[in-house]
Amino acid sequence: MGLEDLVYLSLRLLLACLSSLSAIVTFTYAWQCDAGGARRRIAAAGGVLLTVGAVLSVSDAIVNAFILRNEPIPAVSWVWLFAFDLLLPLWAFLLVGAWRQRDRAEAELARLAVTDLLTGLLNRRGFFEHATGAIAQARRARLPVAVAMFDIDRFKLINDGYGHDAGDAVLRQVAAALSADQRAGDVLGRFGGEEFVLLTPGSDASQAAITVERLRAAVRSAVLHPAGETASVTMSAGIATLPDQGEIVSSINTALIAADTGLYEAKRAGRDRAVIAAGNPEPLAISNA
Repeated sequence: MGLEDLVYLSLRLLLACLSSLSAIVTFTYAWQCDAGGARRRIAAAGGVLLTVGAVLSVSDAIVNAFILRNEPIPAVSWVWLFAFDLLLPLWAFLLVGAWRQRDRAEAELARLAVTDLLTGLLNRRGFFEHATGAIAQARRARLPVAVAMFDIDRFKLINDGYGHDAGDAVLRQVAAALSADQRAGDVLGRFGGEEFVLLTPGSDASQAAITVERLRAAVRSAVLHPAGETASVTMSAGIATLPDQGEIVSSINTALIAADTGLYEAKRAGRDRAVIAAGNPEPLAISNA
């Protein structure tokens, strides 16, 4: 066996390993792919083709090493070696890499579509998407669900007196304080401006009021007012329970309207308080003024 034969056989075995590795990569992508059936089928078919290529490479190396060892390597074998055994695995690596990059971009776009860019909380669309699943789960378990609307007190004075950058800083701090003290399973979002909304599966109105008070206290202690220690950032809130039957999105909207009414009552009563909307069990007003 001459030097040319040794080089050819070494390349055959090396490219068989490359094909095997690329087959593993494509099969793994097909298994993990959430992009749809077409891309998954292409990846699976590519994995099969690469596996076949690896097997043929090993088979060809064995044949040339033991059966045809006294015959020269045909020119067509060299062409096949570089045109198929080398280029196909490289193309598979590039394709899967491009697909993974596209998947990450699509996932990021999907995340941004439901995220409030300023605070990192769910936006209105994201809140409804997450709330729908949480409510459906609570209804299956026959648990109550409540919703609370929060509004930062006198936020316009902060924007007008200290600038929108200061207002944005307060919004981010409020979001961080609410998130840090948020219960597992609750759904928190920002509806725009200085308004936040919280869904509490498993809580009736009075239980939700306890959660709301804890969150309002967290905001009061953690958020810095642009004026310094001479002023505090406070929040008013309205609380309502969701109907235990009916279409879920309609139930959310009904509860949000009721909670907004409670929020209006809290503002009218002097702010820095939470009010359970009329028509809910155990109506009350909680104030820290």
